[in-house]
Amino acid sequence: MDLIQSVVIILASYLINRIIIDSKTHLFYIDYLLRKHHFNFSTLISFILFLSYGMSLFFPNTVVVLSLLPIVNYLSKNVKEDNIEHLNLLMLALIYGANIGGMGSLVGSPLNFVFIGLIEANQIAGKEYVSFFTWLIVGIPGSFVFLLISKYILGSAKKLSKDRIEIQFDLSGITPKKAKKYLLFFAFATSILIFLSAIKFLFDFNSPSGRNLLDLFFITFLLVVIFLAFLHPRKKRDFETLVFNLNLLIATIFTFPLIIYNQFIKENNKSGKFTNSIERTDNFIANIYDSLIFQRVDSNFIDFRKKNPYSFVSLNKILFDLPYSGFLFVIVISVVFIVSITWGDNPATKVIDGTLIQCLGNNLKGIIPINVGFIYLLFILIFLTIFLTEIMNNTTIVLIFSTILLSIPNIPEWKLFISLLAVTIAAGSAFMTPIATTANMLVYASSEHRSLKMMLKKGFWLNLFGSIFLTAFFWLLSFFFRN
Repeated sequence: MDLIQSVVIILASYLINRIIIDSKTHLFYIDYLLRKHHFNFSTLISFILFLSYGMSLFFPNTVVVLSLLPIVNYLSKNVKEDNIEHLNLLMLALIYGANIGGMGSLVGSPLNFVFIGLIEANQIAGKEYVSFFTWLIVGIPGSFVFLLISKYILGSAKKLSKDRIEIQFDLSGITPKKAKKYLLFFAFATSILIFLSAIKFLFDFNSPSGRNLLDLFFITFLLVVIFLAFLHPRKKRDFETLVFNLNLLIATIFTFPLIIYNQFIKENNKSGKFTNSIERTDNFIANIYDSLIFQRVDSNFIDFRKKNPYSFVSLNKILFDLPYSGFLFVIVISVVFIVSITWGDNPATKVIDGTLIQCLGNNLKGIIPINVGFIYLLFILIFLTIFLTEIMNNTTIVLIFSTILLSIPNIPEWKLFISLLAVTIAAGSAFMTPIATTANMLVYASSEHRSLKMMLKKGFWLNLFGSIFLTAFFWLLSFFFRN
């Protein structure tokens, strides 16, 4: 899947989720579940775990994390739980569900596309069996068992409150009828996105004209979603409202660097040292909005910090809600990762062969036994991949192990295919540290309650059980490729 299609999937899926969140449909159904099924804290943890897992089967898990983080933070603030450490379990449930759900579908994790690129670039036998639907057929049962293991790990905390959860949600503006309409929209838009993701594997788009046509489908879908989210008039459905929505969108695009800067300062202004600077910048942004929009249109109803009531999604509200500390953490780790793997790289070769890649690859070659039973080879590959990912970027680990596996002489192609797939999935199955995956980084850096000690402890056991389960799973899967 090329860059255009990947960007469309990420942006469109985020906006679809955002329409649901801004309409409060998610709060409506969470409130319904809490009242109908008498949720306690243990049940709430399972709910976050299964919700993030289910959404990550159809959307990139990074998008799922960004969509659910505000909900998890809201719940952690409002749930009555005597033991503050137990609130960290909400954070871990989001991380576990998003990472494990990302294994279950082709679009769930960026690492899955790394695997597709590896097998296509090296023309490895078995690539013809990989499609959106075959990945789901195999991935959902396997990932669901892994999810149950993670549920057991999360549920092992002692003395979780058994009292019924009582949370008051602001459900103004959302009714049962509206909630059903938004849910139908979500199902319809998701179905189209899934179809577009799968169409490449159902029909032949390998020619240049075919690829251009497929890109056109994706871009058209994204433009429709953008129109529905930001421009389509809500409440007052007339041309004047459409023009106002367009002006507000343009003003937000014009001022977004200032908004991002100010929000980042706010998140880190614990001492109050920058309060005056923040207020001055806010006033400056407000003046820009006044000059560009509010003086031109009868629009005294809106504050640039709040959601536009006449559109389904407000870009300004998105910018105010994003977890900038989490993004900074991801950016820093990504820069370190890029520098580390490209340092000393030879641009004349097709593969990345930087100093770090070669050094680690040469050392790991001596650790990985080649002439052993396949199940033992799988366990060593998966175990090393998971625990090395805890201290390094997961893409780096996949590149290192793929280089080692591709260099093994006379390795059967079925064994190479399964080993590469196992390494790819294992690299997304690291749960101990904040730097292991993008989901880990975003959730840990942006959560209201976080405990590195609990993350390490529970992540270690999930890594260990995950290594054993993934070994058994891929060993059984290998029998379908041996003939």
